[in-house]
Amino acid sequence: MKISKGVAGLAVAITIAVLDVGTAAAQRFERLKESVSGITFANVITESDSFNIVHDFYAYNGCGVAAGDVNGDGLVDLVFTGTQVGARLYVNKGGLGFEDQTASLNYPSSSFDNCSGALLADLDSDGDLDIYICRRYKPNLYFVNDGRGSFLEEGRVAGLDIHAMSTMAAPFDYDRDGDLDLYLLNNGEARRQGYWNPGVSDRLLRNDGNGRFTDVSKSAGISDIGYGLSVSIGDLDDDGWPDIYVANDFEERDKLYYNNGDGTFRERAMSALQNMSWASMGSDIGDVNGDGLLDVVTLDMLPERHQRRMTQLGGGSIYSPFFDSTQRIHNTYQLNRGNGHFSNICYLAGMAATDWSWSCLIADFDNNGRNDIFITNGTKRDIGDQDHSYNLQATKNVLPDSYKTMPRSKLQNYMFYNDGALPLRNVAGTAGLADSVVSNGAAFADLDNDGDLDLVLNNTDTVAFIYRNMTVEDGAHGHNYLRLSLKDQPGNTHGIGARVTVHAGAVKLVREHYVTRGYLSSVDPVMHIGLGGITSIDSLVIRWSDGQRSVVGKPGVNTTAVATYGGTTVWHPEPGVHPLMTRQDATLVPFRHRENYYDDFKRERLLPHRFSQNGPGIAAGDLNGDGLIDLVCTGAKYAATQVLFQTASKTFEPQTTSGLEEATESEDVAALLFDVDNDNDLDLLVVTGGNEFNLDDEELKDRLYLNDGKGRFTQVPNGVPNGTASGSCATAADFDDDGDLDLFIGGSVVPGMFPQPCRSTLLRNDEGSFVDVTDRLAPGLATAGMTSGAIWTDYDNDGDPDLLVVGLWMAPRLWRNDGKTFTDVTAALALDTLTGWWNCVVPVDVDNDGDMDYVLGNLGLNSRFKVSQAAPMKLVAADFDDNGSIDPLVSYDVDGVQRPQRPRMAVAQHMPVLTRTFTSFSKWSEATMADIVPAVLPASAIRLTTSTFQSGVLVNEGKRFTFRPLPDMAQISPVYGILAMDVDGDDDMDLILDGNSKGADAEIIGYDAGIGLVLEGDGRGGFAPVRSDSSGFVVPDVGRGLVAMPWGGDSVLVVAAINGGVPSAFTFPVGRTGGVSSPYGWITPGLMTSPTSAVITLPKGRRMRREFPCATVTGSQTLYSPSAGPGVYSVPRSTPSEKTRSRQKRGR
Repeated sequence: MKISKGVAGLAVAITIAVLDVGTAAAQRFERLKESVSGITFANVITESDSFNIVHDFYAYNGCGVAAGDVNGDGLVDLVFTGTQVGARLYVNKGGLGFEDQTASLNYPSSSFDNCSGALLADLDSDGDLDIYICRRYKPNLYFVNDGRGSFLEEGRVAGLDIHAMSTMAAPFDYDRDGDLDLYLLNNGEARRQGYWNPGVSDRLLRNDGNGRFTDVSKSAGISDIGYGLSVSIGDLDDDGWPDIYVANDFEERDKLYYNNGDGTFRERAMSALQNMSWASMGSDIGDVNGDGLLDVVTLDMLPERHQRRMTQLGGGSIYSPFFDSTQRIHNTYQLNRGNGHFSNICYLAGMAATDWSWSCLIADFDNNGRNDIFITNGTKRDIGDQDHSYNLQATKNVLPDSYKTMPRSKLQNYMFYNDGALPLRNVAGTAGLADSVVSNGAAFADLDNDGDLDLVLNNTDTVAFIYRNMTVEDGAHGHNYLRLSLKDQPGNTHGIGARVTVHAGAVKLVREHYVTRGYLSSVDPVMHIGLGGITSIDSLVIRWSDGQRSVVGKPGVNTTAVATYGGTTVWHPEPGVHPLMTRQDATLVPFRHRENYYDDFKRERLLPHRFSQNGPGIAAGDLNGDGLIDLVCTGAKYAATQVLFQTASKTFEPQTTSGLEEATESEDVAALLFDVDNDNDLDLLVVTGGNEFNLDDEELKDRLYLNDGKGRFTQVPNGVPNGTASGSCATAADFDDDGDLDLFIGGSVVPGMFPQPCRSTLLRNDEGSFVDVTDRLAPGLATAGMTSGAIWTDYDNDGDPDLLVVGLWMAPRLWRNDGKTFTDVTAALALDTLTGWWNCVVPVDVDNDGDMDYVLGNLGLNSRFKVSQAAPMKLVAADFDDNGSIDPLVSYDVDGVQRPQRPRMAVAQHMPVLTRTFTSFSKWSEATMADIVPAVLPASAIRLTTSTFQSGVLVNEGKRFTFRPLPDMAQISPVYGILAMDVDGDDDMDLILDGNSKGADAEIIGYDAGIGLVLEGDGRGGFAPVRSDSSGFVVPDVGRGLVAMPWGGDSVLVVAAINGGVPSAFTFPVGRTGGVSSPYGWITPGLMTSPTSAVITLPKGRRMRREFPCATVTGSQTLYSPSAGPGVYSVPRSTPSEKTRSRQKRGR
């Protein structure tokens, strides 16, 4: 593929050798003693019966710190705020020593209470830094700097003495008029009814240029009644205008305000984000993965350690009226996808769970050219401790001093080091940041002017910490840096809002300059850029806050440069890359899948995910013989499967007399088009499934329809003798070489009896009638597992079709066709250890070696639980409590011990008897599976394992398969749909993927970070992701199968099936498929006149093998592109057998 290669991956733009210098040395910080720093400030919170977390939910939220040079001596000074102890100003005297000069604020200490956020910014545009302090229960304070080290409180004069339960303020030039405006983040009344009260709306304060600020919130479209805990600013859509991200606590969702450029904002969190933190706390914006786009990080309170996770409050009940499936209890790393969408990859990045977290700071702490993430942690009283909470609820009269029995949680902070790979690594323990403390606000600044960023922490009940960064002193990294002092227009003296792009050879680093960062804090307004191994900078491109552009040529490294506004040109957004695909109107395919509401968890509370949301399937083929490709779209329960004919004007028309209209009670999950009776038209098999039925319900019977050649179908009574199994997939091939198509139908899970698999069936076609030959011809196939996909494929190139089956909690299983029977060769081919949650499989010769490899879709790595061969996830199921129902218990590896995955209350709802043994959450947190499950299991017990969640490729090595994971971008969500096509005409097969799931259990809720993906194949087995704004393929929905077909002779149409929605459709020019056409044109699987495979001789002697299976991939069946590359196209077994021709002559 030849597009956008430099920005394709999660960490591609900066994984260039010049950033890396040898082996990375260990990051190291040194905490300064009070006697050295002179800083004695401690945010000591004195509890009483009238001031505690029970009385005021935010009593222990802590306070912030602001960093900046207030007296112009070139050294960074500090301002600390306190809950009850007021604020303190410390002036840097050099040598990392500070002096308390709070008296220079000229404000009575007795009035210095109720503080929260601290900001240092030049709000009056006179060139020095002023101090703005937010307070919750009193008016905010604005201290104007006279430039000589003395301050005067002038909040009332400036219109900034606002009494609105304020949390923090963020300066930015939202209207690009050259001066600093202010976003004021407000909270709410957390006393009495607590957060049930609406929060106080945030305010946008316009700088009028005369020393006063005017509230323009309403006219600007700013309205937020949440409990705001942090606000971050950045140009998230690359249009040159600053946008706003607001992190809200509790039920009110986070807000994402896009700047319209006309003084107004539009709120788009729900369309841009798939999910967000529930109790969002600190936040920051920066380019974490180095692709030039700004990402968003927010924090929540999910513990990392198993014992704490099992004792802490989880999410609210999914049956609560306040439940919101978009809000999840975990941190977020919202990866900017460049097209108005973000993907939360917090689990893939390894930073989803950092416990009771407050501040997150995105900055390059080791100067390697990549932004790291620092996170503060801990709480004075652990109100989330479930044992305490339940004991408190059991007490009818809550005593005023009940807070005293709450446990305390002093916890370690986190430092996630970014070396360009995922997951990020927490190095706090080895970097000197392992103090167990309650840290809230934090700021970074180069306090000693040595070229690396030091850390300042405002702690609760402990003296503030200064961590000296020893990167430069150690010298082992060989990393360089640039400090940049930005002098913008007179109204913005520190260049707030400027975007700086460093160009050095092929390296491009993008940084934006905002000082309000993390939680209740602001950082030094001198920009710091780590350069890694860069020794010479070609240029700096500065986009100033007003949109003008300057170029600074060849600044030095390891120095502080000054960039001054001037010599500017008008900045224009870079022209977008013309995408490969063009999205079509949503009305092109007039079908809506209407998923019926069914709560799987009501019947089976311990399910890991729902089984009732597996549709729809889409099958493509010429149903009426007019030469145009039509569609069959399967319906959920209460909705019929539909036939849509393509018209000459390139539209689709639903058919009301197709013969499928009466079947509305089943959950149709897959559609397979194939020629049952050899009359050279496409008949239809509808596979039914779902979880809302009982095992013997008639609605679970699959349905076989014969086509009259004009697209009208007649059901064959009992046409499929596979009983009432809940199905998942189907695939057809002439496995016995008798001239007709036989079937495999995969069984899913027995409804209400997870993980008991339904029976899978092998059906032989005997002159139009199907006979179940499973047990006789393929021992073990009937109980293969909870299947989800299958294909007939010739893996051993012996000329007959073998059967590859994938599914949940199972390994890919392969049955070799031995002519008359099938042999399970899974273990012999080294597949048996690859147990996963496999969703689908497609054949692709990824390395052009002439044999078939296979691409498999799995859960992905953006999941709460990590598995491996050495540390698998396990499932044991039996009727442990003798109540007549199966009890499926899932466990995972914690330091070599299998422990229960689900929390105590979730398991107790299904197995109440366990509460007699595990009488507290603390006891449950210590339980192993050996404590829960009896040593001797009943014979009917089911044991399953999962050792990999990665989607990847099974590479055919002849006598065995090797598993090769797909790139990180393919692991951010489950993969359900896969198309293998040469999208760009370079002779190599590329992949088109979609996925997502919103059916996970109550703790996880969804795996939904995906927005669709195109992967570039290199012809050697490797794949590289194409950025979505370059591919044009964007499917942020719950995608299922994918189909491709010719579109008007000059284009290819790709259709993505959407669960609970309308199919997404995309086109791209047929010329991009490259090469010469096969002699068969587009290949329709399911017709005996169509080839099942082809071998293509490519330039330089390479041989690509292609197969065209008649199979459903997540319920959908595609046509196959004729693309072959410039070379010789040969078709083994491409013509109908003598038996087939004979039967066709007889009219069969």
